[in-house]
Amino acid sequence: MVCFRRAWFLSIWIAQLRPVYYNTFMENLEIAPQLMKGCWLIGVSGGGDSMALLDLCRRKGVSLRCAHVNYHHRDTADRDQHLCERYCAKWSIPIHVLHADTSASGNFQANARKERYAFYHQLCGQYSCEGVLVAHQQDDVLETYLMQKQRGSLPSYYGMKEEGEVYGVRVIRPLLAYTRKQLRAYNARYEVPFEEDESNFSDDYERNRIRHHLIEKMDQQARCQLLKQIEDDNQHLIGLTKEAEDFLTSWDGTCALLMAHPRREYLLQYWIRSICQISLSASAQKDVFRRLKDGKAQWMQQLDAHWVLKKEYDLLKLDKLEMCAFCYTYDALCYADTPHFQLCREGERIEGVTVQKEDFPIMIRPVQPGDAIQLRFGRKKIHRWFIDRHIPLNERSSWPVMVNVSGEVIFVPKIGCDVAHFSNNPNLFMIQ
Repeated sequence: MVCFRRAWFLSIWIAQLRPVYYNTFMENLEIAPQLMKGCWLIGVSGGGDSMALLDLCRRKGVSLRCAHVNYHHRDTADRDQHLCERYCAKWSIPIHVLHADTSASGNFQANARKERYAFYHQLCGQYSCEGVLVAHQQDDVLETYLMQKQRGSLPSYYGMKEEGEVYGVRVIRPLLAYTRKQLRAYNARYEVPFEEDESNFSDDYERNRIRHHLIEKMDQQARCQLLKQIEDDNQHLIGLTKEAEDFLTSWDGTCALLMAHPRREYLLQYWIRSICQISLSASAQKDVFRRLKDGKAQWMQQLDAHWVLKKEYDLLKLDKLEMCAFCYTYDALCYADTPHFQLCREGERIEGVTVQKEDFPIMIRPVQPGDAIQLRFGRKKIHRWFIDRHIPLNERSSWPVMVNVSGEVIFVPKIGCDVAHFSNNPNLFMIQ
């Protein structure tokens, strides 16, 4: 840890304050001595950062295995995979490729991250790797920090740590001392091949908007000031963390004790994160404390698909939701009776849907995070419908939805079908 931190501040001093040494510095990029021990997995995407890290580690003699995940989410996904494979073949580096399942609904980036680190975890265990090396660099640190501040979250750490654990995998970030511009200069200097992810050029994602409109417009002085601010904020977090740990050792969940504490926002966030690894947004924190001030004896607030915060009289509790698992697939129009729903010939209009041959095979499964249905008045998130209709939490986890072969939710009991499957003469009725 000390080695990484020293490298970070050394790079800031040289690369930011003394650019005259820029070229010499880039030719002498170093990595931490601990990486010379054992075998390491390295996550490579084919982009400029990860290919620079791969080439640097190879030149320094680090024992490596590569991992590449192809999400098939872009037309150029196979191009990136083949680039990684060619480089590894040239230098006799073992490479493992995962063709990811991107059919899950919800937040694509979050789902992709989970699948990627599950792959890393498997490979580290299979080949006795020390951990995984990832190519986050200084621009990523600044972007992450600004996103954290924009969302009003209270993280365990601002920016990115040089070393940590993600989904049970030891993660090392050797490039946090270097900027994206420096790494592109390294690639040019050593003729390292890479491809740009075209999605990085758009403003579709929050991170891209911060990158294009804030980070890329900063001068050297502004970058140094922001890095210093991150360091100061992390020092402040150390004190808050100690205070939270001391409080939680004797706290029994009593609401009054929490509300009386001057650091109650951080205490609540630290307690939730320590149990279920969820960071509340500023709006979610505000909503919790509004409810606590209202004085209602009992209430529940769902934090994500798996966890709920409960107030029971004067006590706060965190409970894990028991998810209902079922999945029925039908290759043609049929009628069935299951423990979770019925498929019938007749029913009320709100229970009817007109399915076509091209919809099959259809799947009926529980609602998943991010599920939405296209209604006449617009696209409706099913989670929002649950809230609007005050559907009890214990019913939400087993609420069935009908999904067609394209992965679109076309019917939800008590909501109805989407606009593309509505008719005056439905051929299938689904009753919960």
